[in-house]
Amino acid sequence: MKCISKINKLNKIAKEKRLSNFIAHNRQARLLRKEQAENKKKIKIDGKKAEKVILDKLRKVLPETHKINDNNDVSIFSRMDFTYYIGNKPITDIEHKYRIKYKHDQFYKGLMYGKNKFEYGLKRLEEGISHRIYWTCSDGIYFWELTDLELQKDEYTVGPNCNNDIGQKESQMVYVKTKYLLQLL
Repeated sequence: MKCISKINKLNKIAKEKRLSNFIAHNRQARLLRKEQAENKKKIKIDGKKAEKVILDKLRKVLPETHKINDNNDVSIFSRMDFTYYIGNKPITDIEHKYRIKYKHDQFYKGLMYGKNKFEYGLKRLEEGISHRIYWTCSDGIYFWELTDLELQKDEYTVGPNCNNDIGQKESQMVYVKTKYLLQLL
């Protein structure tokens, strides 16, 4: 009888421990999701501020006859952040990425952006509209422009990645090799 009582007591302790671990795990998961949501919100706010800064810089270096439209003013779901025009003719689509925590040459694969943006850029390239990506990094603003897919095929690679800080799911990214990045002065 003592043996059964001891076994029941041990089972009860084990069950309580599993329940305690389960509760602790759920608490940690909730805290992680909350932190990811806060990070996502902060990144979005910081990204919007950085887009305004880059837009102002670009407007200062362009001739007055050229203009840049902020596509996010038209729709928050725009494919590219800005479009550069000469007169009424679109010349270049521009995307901006905010990577202020990192130096431009910190990653061995290069700076990255979504393959969906790259594929959209390829369609626009067929229409004669080039595709330019700007990255605001801790050591400056860098860019890469796609003007000829065949000539530039060695300037980038494609592979999976995600941003764990915001709970992002893995997706295909385009990595622009560091040696092909130019710095905006």
